[in-house]
Amino acid sequence: MADSIQHPSARSVIITRRDSPLESAIEQLIERLGDPSNVRAKLTHTFVYLEDIFTGTGHEADRHRYEAMIRNLASAQLAIIDLSMAEQSYYVLGLRQTMSNNPVIAIAANGDFPNFADPRFIADPHPYLDVTQSDWLDRSAAICKALNSTQEQGWQSDVLATGAFRVVPQELRFSTSELHKFEWHSMGMDPKTNPGPRIQIWRHQIQEAVGFDAWVNSENIYMEMARFWDRSVSAQIRKLGATRHGPLTERRRRDSLGLALAERMGTRPFVEIGEVFVTPTDPASELHANRTERRGRPYGNGVKYIAHVATTIPDEVAGGFRAGGEIETCVRNVLRALQETRKKDKTAIKSVLFPLLGSGDGGVHPALIAHQMVVALQRLLASPDTETIERFGLHQIETIGLIAYLPSHLDYLIRELDSCGFMSKQVGA
Repeated sequence: MADSIQHPSARSVIITRRDSPLESAIEQLIERLGDPSNVRAKLTHTFVYLEDIFTGTGHEADRHRYEAMIRNLASAQLAIIDLSMAEQSYYVLGLRQTMSNNPVIAIAANGDFPNFADPRFIADPHPYLDVTQSDWLDRSAAICKALNSTQEQGWQSDVLATGAFRVVPQELRFSTSELHKFEWHSMGMDPKTNPGPRIQIWRHQIQEAVGFDAWVNSENIYMEMARFWDRSVSAQIRKLGATRHGPLTERRRRDSLGLALAERMGTRPFVEIGEVFVTPTDPASELHANRTERRGRPYGNGVKYIAHVATTIPDEVAGGFRAGGEIETCVRNVLRALQETRKKDKTAIKSVLFPLLGSGDGGVHPALIAHQMVVALQRLLASPDTETIERFGLHQIETIGLIAYLPSHLDYLIRELDSCGFMSKQVGA
């Protein structure tokens, strides 16, 4: 069979296993459905192998494949489900029938349905097809007659039909967290005497990022970091920057970054948009530790400083926070604050990692933030004078990182970097 791929826009999805006894039957079915007289539009097929989905390991890659299977079950115009996987097959069949009213072809050999199946559900006219019957291919073709018809396009799932839910497509995330394979350099810098910082993109999770001396924390004007268990960048940084008390199984932590930031705030109720506080990371924290492996997982990020920059303000009407704008000011102030920290601590801060400021809780579209941040960097790096180089530490910083949490964010950043006159080359080339 074809290799297992996950593509949410495929017109048909085939749920099976690699050693399925129905492999030849599935191949016959694909050949039959390729006949234009049976299906109005040519079908493209995506194979999903259940042994790749239900591994029981809970790894990120397994979750990624599971999410892709769910999207295929919801969006494919036709689902072909191999019932030889017993319980798992019926679970998948139930998902499909809940999320989509589009056609389903469920096949088994010699009436070999699991014992737990209710006999009412395997009797005609329910489309569970016995591949040992001579007419099973004709019956399967009949099920597909409506594909690509006006009627078929109007079908929706039982869940959607209730009107109780609004279902929107969710973007498929990166399966791994790593540096993008290309980096960018400003065309305004002299590659021999002063090449300036290179711009790199870290894909997906900030908590897995390594190779940056400082991280930027996009914060509200009250400089109050998010709680440990929230999903924001602020929460992830705060949790990694904390130090544990007692065994690892206990949830007692010393909030090192939160306390350091509160000390810098002092008695001030809030700060202005663009204000930056730089705090060192606790040497005993996971955030500060150099990358190793503990208990079978990567440990340590090697981050020595966090630059907290005020980017969001409270939303008095809707609640929560909204972006305060002034993205260029925020970028410039972060670089200037890091330069001041270098001089004060007599330390080397050679790399810094930025999230897309204000695109999370701030609610601004990532494409706009990507544009504003790249333009801010381009203005700084395009033929800067000696005073600018010294003020922002452009002669000491080697790498400026930008985080692309989703593939669309990566596309936005690449588009902006290419259109703003940066030159790209492969990392390490």
